[in-house]
Amino acid sequence: MDRDGIIREIMSIMQKHGGPSYSWYVGISQDAKEALFSNHKVSIERGIWIWKPANNSKVAREVEDYFVDNFYSDGALFGRDILSTQVYAYKKASDTKP
Repeated sequence: MDRDGIIREIMSIMQKHGGPSYSWYVGISQDAKEALFSNHKVSIERGIWIWKPANNSKVAREVEDYFVDNFYSDGALFGRDILSTQVYAYKKASDTKP
């Protein structure tokens, strides 16, 4: 999926479920399922989350940068895997990390 398409879909979820942009985490991974549900402890059933495959790792990084830089969403810009092609986002909750 291209940069603008992923941004539109993530923005749609954020607008639908609300909250300030810093209450959302936007990240990239080679395995978004593991990142969301194992690493960040997002609930599959109760959590608000989305993931999309990017056309390539450059697009994935651009999407993450877009949300972190422009909307101050939480994200891991340092130490990220530069080969990641999956973009994910979730609304942070008391039981997620972060």
